[in-house]
Amino acid sequence: MGEPYDLEDLLQRQRRFNHPPASMLDELLKNNDGISDKWDPECQGSIMKEEACKKTQPIIGILTQPVPDSKREKFDYKEYILEVNDNFIRWAGSKTVAIPYNITEEALIKLLGQINGVLFTGGALTLVPDIEKPHPYYKTAKRIFRYA
Repeated sequence: MGEPYDLEDLLQRQRRFNHPPASMLDELLKNNDGISDKWDPECQGSIMKEEACKKTQPIIGILTQPVPDSKREKFDYKEYILEVNDNFIRWAGSKTVAIPYNITEEALIKLLGQINGVLFTGGALTLVPDIEKPHPYYKTAKRIFRYA
């Protein structure tokens, strides 16, 4: 099943993702969008300022994708989001929440009322394998578009 993960290596890797790349930092610090994020200069310097800025962070949902049947034996989960998608949103100062691709309509509507946007990721998923029975990802994505 491969080499076990080195916990210290994983922790070090995650620490790198707690900060945006240097190439993005200047753009993020310009704050031309009117949204406070954790890298704004006014959010730095004191715990109270940092806590206030955390409360103003947008929350972006990421629609999960199902794990292909061919990979289920190597993967303990039925759905996933790519780490890079989560990181890009966090680097921009937002919080993220995973939206299950097969979430019920009632739960989806309740969730959408509490978040500020949704990222639809790409992939090799066949959205409409049969016109009579579209994939649950497709149904959920369509409900999100209609809600927006």
